[in-house]
Amino acid sequence: MRKYRRGSSSKAKARPENPATLSRMNYHPAYRELVDYLVTPYFEATVSGEIVLVNKALQEVAGDVRGRRIWELFAGRFEAPLRALCEAAPAVGQKRVMEMTLAGPGGAPVLLELSAVQFAPVHEAVGLRGKVKCIGDDEFHENELALKRQAEELAFLNHLAEVISSSLDLDDILYSICRESQRVFDARNVGIALLNEKKDGLRVVSFFSDQPGESDTTGLEFSLEGNDASLFVIKTGEPIVVPDAQANPITRSIHGVMKQRGTTCLMVIPLLARGEVIGTIGMPSASQQTFSRNDVRLAMTIASQVASVIDNARLHQSVKRQRDIAERELEIGHQIQTFFFPDAIPDLDGWNISAYSELARQVGGDFYDVFALGENDRVGIVLADVCDKGVGAALFMVLFRSLLREQIQNGFRTRSVAGDIGRVLVEAVGNTNNYIAGNHARAHMFATVFVAVIGTSGGGCWYLNCGHDAPVLRRKTGVGERLRPTGPAIGMFPDLELSPSYISMSPGDSVIAFTDGVTDACSVEGFAFGEERVVEICRGGGDMRKRLTSLKNALYHYIDGAEPVDDITWVGFERTGTNVHLV
Repeated sequence: MRKYRRGSSSKAKARPENPATLSRMNYHPAYRELVDYLVTPYFEATVSGEIVLVNKALQEVAGDVRGRRIWELFAGRFEAPLRALCEAAPAVGQKRVMEMTLAGPGGAPVLLELSAVQFAPVHEAVGLRGKVKCIGDDEFHENELALKRQAEELAFLNHLAEVISSSLDLDDILYSICRESQRVFDARNVGIALLNEKKDGLRVVSFFSDQPGESDTTGLEFSLEGNDASLFVIKTGEPIVVPDAQANPITRSIHGVMKQRGTTCLMVIPLLARGEVIGTIGMPSASQQTFSRNDVRLAMTIASQVASVIDNARLHQSVKRQRDIAERELEIGHQIQTFFFPDAIPDLDGWNISAYSELARQVGGDFYDVFALGENDRVGIVLADVCDKGVGAALFMVLFRSLLREQIQNGFRTRSVAGDIGRVLVEAVGNTNNYIAGNHARAHMFATVFVAVIGTSGGGCWYLNCGHDAPVLRRKTGVGERLRPTGPAIGMFPDLELSPSYISMSPGDSVIAFTDGVTDACSVEGFAFGEERVVEICRGGGDMRKRLTSLKNALYHYIDGAEPVDDITWVGFERTGTNVHLV
């Protein structure tokens, strides 16, 4: 049980006080009642040895000893050491335990625990606090009862832990705790209340009573003003037992209710979460008996579990709210990012174009783009992989995609590009690189990019490969080539040296470009799909559409439901020599 402290525990030297002054110490009535509630014989005294406060347990052993000296309680041979102890002016916090014998015929052997404390009612005065424990034939019986009580408490706490773990619903858990506590403590009812946001009131979040006609107070909120018992518990973080709750001034706000219900004793326990009081547990006794020290100790143990459950529930709710907000925002981001992928791939006479993308998360850094150029006799094709994944990559994906499309389309709008397509690509990619490197260098974001332009005349392909995985060029004859990088990744350094390349393509020739998410896709065991498998399928037999279908089937069969490690994207174009409807 927590001790009811009235003063500081900091170190201080005893300061002599006038015994007459200390004898008139104005103890609060509630404090006197709390002391009387203690089962252990207890007293408080001045440093001169004058006893100024005695509880009922000590009076039963030694009578009313107020005003007497400490050593007068014990046999004469103990007077000298006790006088010496008092005259030594002990520092606050010092404690001595001594074997004594009570005064009088047949004096019983006892243990005296004497400690120095700060007496707040008399400014900085230091006094003595004493506890007397009888030792004799009854000690074994007392220990036996204590062990039995501990076993019962452990059984109850174990049952309570099962109750808490049996449900994920906070309301159900708190109600079960109230119900079980009402039975164990023989309380008229049990209520759990939490501080409101302003911390000037308590709201009942759970309540249980088996008394006929007693209304459920769950959901009610009451002010702390005038509710001194709860206010004391919240301010100090200490439990309180009010033995005469019908008349005690600190429970004046509920005197009428207590009298109406015939309740004489009230126990209020703080709910402490991470060192802060978040509410209280209130229990009025169902009988005329007061709650014992063991009741308070057990109630504090229960309160710690309740506070932990509530704190965890609040944390979970807060995390869930933030997660829901983040998921909604990511879903919006996913929808917005989807708008930047082409709704449909434009038709181009003599070419078959296909593309596919699946993001590892709701948003990602891979993208492809296919758009008409000039007089719709050419098509621009972009496949890019922005470094990293998630929101940051998605933002830069939008930036790269928008700049590349605008720069390429603008190059075809503002100049005659016949025979100069390679230069247009170099300027478009170079301008994109310089803008990002010049304005967003601190973000340290870059992208590998494959850019190509195909048209209805000439049957060839101009391209730039800026640090990207080399696409696979498959000739109709089955011969395969790789379109190696012609420059570095873009976005980090300005004024890069970029070189365009041109390949002629006959009907049946195709190019398949892919991001590293295809080669790095992992099985459940953690092994990568690998570049060798990708290239082998891309060089396989059949038209491009058939090979891309084979690639998709083989890839997802290999992954077999494993968590994706990166975005998966590819784009392919095949020279057909005829006008084909493209998808």
